[in-house]
Amino acid sequence: MTNIAKVKNNKVKIINGYSTNIDLKDNSFDLIIMRDSFHHIKDKEETLKECNRLLNNNGKILIYEFDRTHIVTKLICFFERSCFEKVKMLSKNEMKKLASRYFNNGEIIEISSYEYIYLGEILKGSINP
Repeated sequence: MTNIAKVKNNKVKIINGYSTNIDLKDNSFDLIIMRDSFHHIKDKEETLKECNRLLNNNGKILIYEFDRTHIVTKLICFFERSCFEKVKMLSKNEMKKLASRYFNNGEIIEISSYEYIYLGEILKGSINP
């Protein structure tokens, strides 16, 4: 995947690594976006903690996910697991509760009946992960 990304995005620096330990300086980003990936991450809490570290003052995080309570998501989960993917979907409430440990002003934006975006911001010094 990263080889394809490098070819298609020659102006973007591609970094391979683990979401729980990214070799970058604190406060490196204004915005972190995760799309169709969070449910594949084993250690979700450590990943959010790492995102908190990487975001600068007033940085934002956007996580685009599927609501595990919807039948369409259950079908997606079944398909991914049948392809030997390890997935754990979160409901909107579960996402908001987990992310609230690391981000302020978290809100859920419904995209469809089974898709949502979690949008949160970091205010350095106000949360102690």
